[in-house]
Amino acid sequence: MRLLAKIFGARQLVPIEAKRVCQRILCVLDISADKLLRHDAAVAEPAKRCNGCGWTGRAFIDHPEGPTIGCPRCGLVTINDLLSDVPHFHTDSLGRPASFTIDPAVLTYLEPLVGKGMRTLETGAGLSTVLFALRGAHHICITPIAGEAEVVKQYCQKHSISLQEVKFIIERSEDVLPRLDHDYLDMVLIDGGHGFPIPFIDWFYAARLLRPGGLMIVDDTLIKTGRILSEFLEVDPHWKLLTELHNTSIFEKISHGGHLSEWTDQPYTRKDFPCTFQS
Repeated sequence: MRLLAKIFGARQLVPIEAKRVCQRILCVLDISADKLLRHDAAVAEPAKRCNGCGWTGRAFIDHPEGPTIGCPRCGLVTINDLLSDVPHFHTDSLGRPASFTIDPAVLTYLEPLVGKGMRTLETGAGLSTVLFALRGAHHICITPIAGEAEVVKQYCQKHSISLQEVKFIIERSEDVLPRLDHDYLDMVLIDGGHGFPIPFIDWFYAARLLRPGGLMIVDDTLIKTGRILSEFLEVDPHWKLLTELHNTSIFEKISHGGHLSEWTDQPYTRKDFPCTFQS
């Protein structure tokens, strides 16, 4: 549009007229007027600074499915870029496409905490899986729904996000976790099945692999199973609540052993018991 303004002087062209002019001028270049108009709209937006290379500005990138996300110069993709293009990772109870994505505030919180080479695990799949891949973690994603993993793979392929360090296990978590052989984990996200007792099983078997200082993330605490698990960990001396973001609680593991304590040594379990016990 700026180029056209120079050509036609002060005359203002309406979008339809401008499009027709573009078609005549650019026909030999095999560039559509729609693409030019989208570029003109893009450069009018405020400039953004890349946290990777420091590049400031905006650029239109030709892509078979539209402009790509991330920095045009170095290719850095942030969680904000991902949130601008969230596909339907899941299906609802009627089988319709849906996206039950973990709250954006949680992903933003976790982004700087997930480092390259960290050992991470999640039950469930979605945009969180993409975040772990994007940050270069050695990630294990456990979901019984192959379609969810496939959407994640397609999304990452579309945006050139490597899945080389991501291992998908298409089984139920309660079957996988008891036999999972792993040295240690740095971070665990419990966001798979929410029916009783699945979140507790996921936590029990994943907690034994989580190193002290590692993070345990319990999502969907608005559901009773997630809420009870969160309340249990909040008062347990082996865990420390770091933050609560919307419907997600994030804990740091202080020491081993909490998941094997007797009920008399668990503050949450004994708090309403009519007799007093000394631990």
